[in-house]
Amino acid sequence: MGGIQGDYDWINAGFERNSVFFYAMTSLRAKSVASLTGRIGYSWDRFLGYVKFGGAWERDELTLNFFNGFVATASDTRIGWTIGIGAECALNARARLASTTLADLLTPLLVANPFSAMRASLRR
Repeated sequence: MGGIQGDYDWINAGFERNSVFFYAMTSLRAKSVASLTGRIGYSWDRFLGYVKFGGAWERDELTLNFFNGFVATASDTRIGWTIGIGAECALNARARLASTTLADLLTPLLVANPFSAMRASLRR
């Protein structure tokens, strides 16, 4: 058995806090995540076991609202790999039970220079 699966989610998850270091309100958000995976498996009667592998993407945005009115934004798309295993069991002709475990191996957000690959803008 083989197959391909893709997904995309707008998540807009993150945090905001006052930054003494930047004298600004700092906002870091993961805007979206996506993956495209292939799946290879083997079935026995009503049971299916498989492995999944493919690519994963995450879109991040950093915003600094300075107390003097300036706003700085930076965004980045991190690219990585995903791998996992899964199993499905057919309960009857219309119902099935499924479970998948995935590990997303994205590049770290804060490397030596967190702004090195980010597109940035400054406005007032």
